[in-house]
Amino acid sequence: GEIAGFELLVRLRNAAGDVVAPDKFLGACAQYGLTPALDRWVLLAAVEALRPHAQSLSSAPLFFAINVSEQSLQSRRYAAFALESLASAGLPPSLFCFELKEPAAIAHLAAADALVRDLTKAGARVALDNFGSGLSSLASLKQLPVRYLKIDGAVVRRLGADRIADSIVSGIARAARTLGVATIAEHVETAAVAERLHDFDVTLGQGFHFGRPQPFVEIVRQLALSPPAAEAKTRA
Repeated sequence: GEIAGFELLVRLRNAAGDVVAPDKFLGACAQYGLTPALDRWVLLAAVEALRPHAQSLSSAPLFFAINVSEQSLQSRRYAAFALESLASAGLPPSLFCFELKEPAAIAHLAAADALVRDLTKAGARVALDNFGSGLSSLASLKQLPVRYLKIDGAVVRRLGADRIADSIVSGIARAARTLGVATIAEHVETAAVAERLHDFDVTLGQGFHFGRPQPFVEIVRQLALSPPAAEAKTRA
């Protein structure tokens, strides 16, 4: 179980220095049309942190996953911004995985298709997030050449205790293999759930069972001290 990648998640500190959970501020960002600016800030912060290590990371098997909001998807300008930012820092697009939430991608299929194709053509990875949380359309997925399907954590948590959850996850894993897409299970919090995912041949897992959140600067420091040299996969 080696590390395959890291997902970058944003947090906010209030005036007192306390960390504010994302559900407390992301809704306000969406309401006032600020999520595209937040998306760009997160990407630029990641780029600036990784820029000094561009050479050592250029051939790394790791990837850094960044979420793309529905508003950025609709703007149709995010892909160009992201690729220009990576190019200016000398970072290969293959080092990044851009995550789109499934409901937003299906609701804006043409915009999602354009974004996915622009990013994948440049060598970046793309994941469809929260898969299985709603009425998924596997037929629509044929139009989106994504690299990963991220199985919704609300379903993953119920594995082993809910036969319907088992059926959903095993079905998504089989469909993904048919489409030639890897799967990532979210919110893997116990060894029992990880073993269940292994039985279903889910490709990767993320959650507290594999590792706790850390400040990104600490992750970068660790990578700078011991850059990855071999292909890494965290098997569920």
